[in-house]
Formats: sequence, structure tokens, C-alpha cells
Amino acid sequence: MDFTVSGPNGIHLSVKRRVVEYTQDGFTFSYYASCVSPSREDCSGLPADSLTLVIAHGLGLYVETYYPMISHLYARSHDPNSPFRIRAVWLIEHANHNDSSMLNESTLKSHYTKLFPIQYFGHGIVAFLKSGLVDLHDPNLIPVAHCGGAGGMVLAVDTLFRHDRFQPRCAILIEPLLFDRRVEAPFRDFTNRVHVYNKKREHLWQNVDEAIAYHTKKHPWNTWDLEVLRWMSRSAFRTVPSTISPNNKPFVTLKTSLQQESASFEFDGPLIAGSVLLELIPKLPVHIIMAEKQNMWSPPMYENQVDLLDRSKSQLASFRVISGAGHCAPQDNPVDSAAALFEALLADYTRCAAQTASSQTAKL
Repeated sequence: MDFTVSGPNGIHLSVKRRVVEYTQDGFTFSYYASCVSPSREDCSGLPADSLTLVIAHGLGLYVETYYPMISHLYARSHDPNSPFRIRAVWLIEHANHNDSSMLNESTLKSHYTKLFPIQYFGHGIVAFLKSGLVDLHDPNLIPVAHCGGAGGMVLAVDTLFRHDRFQPRCAILIEPLLFDRRVEAPFRDFTNRVHVYNKKREHLWQNVDEAIAYHTKKHPWNTWDLEVLRWMSRSAFRTVPSTISPNNKPFVTLKTSLQQESASFEFDGPLIAGSVLLELIPKLPVHIIMAEKQNMWSPPMYENQVDLLDRSKSQLASFRVISGAGHCAPQDNPVDSAAALFEALLADYTRCAAQTASSQTAKL
């Protein structure tokens, strides 16, 4: 499915979806990778060193809810004063989320009703990066990820770093899963609460408007940007046929089932990813973007996260905070999230330019 997104400053973005496959536990999983890029008119004359970003979404979120942030990011990068351009932004969908979950529905219902960990997201990202849709060794390829997607991305980068000589110029992580084993018990409690809550959540509505009205009264959707909610209403729901819905009436439900959302929320994978991230930070320029509001994790988990960030800040390529946003920063505040992402890219551009200048001076 291809379509166009109109962004700020008159930029028109084309969205093209491609199917990627990988094998896990003897099963073949298919998922969508969506390429968001300027229309032909807007991308004419892009320099050869234009950037390609690969974004992994957060758990329980939909790739379309990142379109507003991406649109504003393109507007900034295509400003005449920007020293760099973005050629393409790829969004990688978790195989048990959104439209991808429907590609794998039979396997998920038969074998993965309890657990579908972020390690599997990492395997899917590895498959994409090695698929040929992007050049794994392109010096202008930059991994970007949010929340649980950051856990999957960290595991993927580490795997490719060790086995395929993957050396991206940097990685940018928004609200990453950065915890250690000191909070294993609180993290377990958190995931248990998610599972209990999802068993009680409504999951059928008469129409999309009713579904959106329900969600905008609940955390985390009640703080989301209006344009993000519009994309949610367009993309996040599917119709339940009258033959299998209550009272033989058609209903709408979320494409990502509550069962699969719960299966994705587990504590061990994020703790493994947090440990791997701490090992990667000294080896790779890592930019971390956090949100001002602490509205997702328990106090002990936030204390653990702050402690690990404080210990790592001197080794980070950059660190910044999005004012007024919560854990779902790209959905809460896509404008300022795009600004923070642009600033991280600018910091990386400045670092690379300084290295190039230093290298050229050394040759004189």
C-alpha cells in the first residue's frame, strides 16, 4: 500500500510498504517495513550523503502515530539552513503489532499467546537491515528507536556489530529501556499490572469514533497530539465481522490484540537489552532523548534509570530532554520530539564534520 502524507512547509511525503520475513522457532514471520520519503519533486537534487533513518516503534504503539514527528523532522532537515538532508525514514513494525499481526495471526494465536519478547523484535530488525532494502554498511544509515523498539534495536545493533561488522555512525534512542537487574522485581510487578489491566480493558466498539473517545480518556492516549489521534483513528482499528462479534453486529477492535500487547510486555528482554546498551555506549556514539514527565514506570524503576543515565552521560554522544512530554513523547509532542531528534542528528553531523576536518588537516 502506497500513499502520501502532507507535512508542514508544503512537504509531501510518500509512504511505501514492503514485506520482510524472518524465521523464529521454526515459524516464518512476516511484517511490514514502511518507507517514508519525500515525493519525487521534494527529493530531487538530494546530496549523496543524505541520511537514511531506521525507526523501531514502541510496544503497544502504531507506526502511523510516528508520521507527525517524521513530517516535522523532514520540514527541519529540508530547511535551507539545515546542513544535512534526510533521504528516507523506514519504520519497522513488530511482527505481532498492527497490520503485521494480521499477517501472522494464525501462528500468534496458536503458539504465542503468553510471550512474544523484544528479542523477536530484534530478530526482525536484523532481518530488515540484511534484506537489501537498505545498505547495511551505508555510512549514512542511522538506527533510531523508541521505548520497547529501542530494546529490540539495541539487541539488533549488537548482533550485527559482533557478526556482520555493522558500525552505524550513531544510534538515537528515545525513552529507551535502560534498567538493570536491581529492578527485576518492580519490572515484573509492572508487567503483571499491564497483563491484569489488559484483561479488563474494553476491546470492542460500535465504531471508530466511539473507540477513540474511549482511548482519549485513558493513559497514555489522553495526552496525545490531535494529529497523532487522527492517524490512530485512520490506522489502528479493524472491523470484527458480525458473524463472530457479540449480538451478531459488526464492531471495531484494535489491530494489535490486547493478548499480543500483553505478550510483548515482559521484563527479562528489556533487562537484557539494558545491559547490552550499557556495553554499547562506549563503543558507539549513542544519543539519548528522554521525556520530562515520568509517567510510565514505577518510582524505583525511574530511580534506577536516572542512576544508570547519570553514570553513562559522560560517554553519551548527546543527551536531551523533551519538555512537557511523557514516555510516549513522539505521540504527546511530535513537534518537540522532531526538534530533539533533529538536534541529535545535528550533533552527530557536527561530530562527523569535525572528524573529517581533523583527518584532512593531519594529511597536510
